[in-house]
Amino acid sequence: MSMKALDRVRDALSMGASTRKEIRVLTGFDEGIVDLCVDLLINNGEIKPTDIKGACTIGGCNSCAEYNSCNKSFD
Repeated sequence: MSMKALDRVRDALSMGASTRKEIRVLTGFDEGIVDLCVDLLINNGEIKPTDIKGACTIGGCNSCAEYNSCNKSFD
């Protein structure tokens, strides 16, 4: 994954994207790239899991960087 991919995801977030699907639409990336970028941004502390509606990946809460402390119920 390139830094350009992360930059494009950051740009999508700054334009108001609040779901992984919205990020995919704005960036043109597939689900796997968006998941990697979002998870990396969460792991690096640039965004919080609660910044992304439905932030949990297919792996569910056990795959989330903050699964021990998250009590947010995602819709």
